[in-house]
Amino acid sequence: MKKQTVMITGTCALLVAGGATWSFANAKEESTVKEVNAQSTAVAGTTASSLTLEQAVKVAEEYVGGNMVKAKQDVEDGIDVYEVDVRTPQETYEFTFNVHTGDLIEIDGDLLLTENQAEPALTQKDAETIAIDESGLTDVKEIELEQENGRLVYKIEFALYEDDADLVIDAETGDVVKMDDELLNGTSEDGATSFLSLDELLPFIESELGEPVTILESEREYENGIPLYELEVMVDHVEYDIDLHAKTGKILKQERDD
Repeated sequence: MKKQTVMITGTCALLVAGGATWSFANAKEESTVKEVNAQSTAVAGTTASSLTLEQAVKVAEEYVGGNMVKAKQDVEDGIDVYEVDVRTPQETYEFTFNVHTGDLIEIDGDLLLTENQAEPALTQKDAETIAIDESGLTDVKEIELEQENGRLVYKIEFALYEDDADLVIDAETGDVVKMDDELLNGTSEDGATSFLSLDELLPFIESELGEPVTILESEREYENGIPLYELEVMVDHVEYDIDLHAKTGKILKQERDD
């Protein structure tokens, strides 16, 4: 079976897929899509879809008020997707749509640079305040608004680090979605550590379990906005999985391994 590739580029492009011919023409102020042969509304090689490539282009252009420069169908992590690049005077955005559900999965590009349809519950200032509180740092170098995994997020970088060190905040709930290792393991600008160390947390664990504890493995991460230590420990020859709040030392989960 021949593999079919569907791609649109340039100011005017022609798409031929499974006998259906589509003409995409970009005007200066508004890009229009004309259907020449309506025998098929889905991209060749797929079943009937709730979203056509034509519709994906229209949604993306209207979202940021720009013009399509490239559009194609691809596969990401086993999922059929449309990737649509839209250019505005300030930024070029890459939109990713699920072909079969029509969901807008990702928008790569800073939505703070243009007028658009994004309506986050949190303002840029709200996100900066949360980032400073969570990281212990104050010198925000850059903040962007994007869409990841179907949700709007703020990405914040701090000037303390030469390499990109992101803290990602859910723009609807304010939860910390991700914090890079540099920030997790770093210190605040006044020299204080962002989280309690394992040595500081050990007395909390031993007090709760009533026995001396040996930490076998540890991992630090955020889960539903909560900074955690995920630990495997040994207590009296028995292994336990323990989740600790990384700032308070409170045990949030404790499971015995059989």
